[in-house]
Amino acid sequence: MAFEPNSWVRATARAVAGEHFHIEGDDGPEVDPLMALEALGQSSALLMLLSHGLDQSGMLVSVGRIEVMGVIRPGQVLELRADVVPGREAWITAGTVSVHGRPVLAATDLMAVFVHAGDLEERASLERRMAHIAPRR
Repeated sequence: MAFEPNSWVRATARAVAGEHFHIEGDDGPEVDPLMALEALGQSSALLMLLSHGLDQSGMLVSVGRIEVMGVIRPGQVLELRADVVPGREAWITAGTVSVHGRPVLAATDLMAVFVHAGDLEERASLERRMAHIAPRR
């Protein structure tokens, strides 16, 4: 994972084979594209946390546009790229999800409002989780 506070985040996630959100496609099981959108939104929320000293997170309130451009198979690694425009009470994310460098989903105008992170998770738990997934800066 790499990020620039209040600007962008790059991360990866695995499309887990055991997830319940599979679609039976013509060539075998596929992962529902909404799971890729969820991963993109979570990477943006993670950037909110890291940009605000773990005090602020985000809650998605609207989605502007989603374009599905490819198939995601269970077990593939999703390459997440999110760019944000921060505001006082919310921020807007645009991003892509790729597999092997090939875009499979693009999203624009994902709006998330700021919420106090302590309302969602205890600080000690959040700090332990961040120690596992976020680089030290």
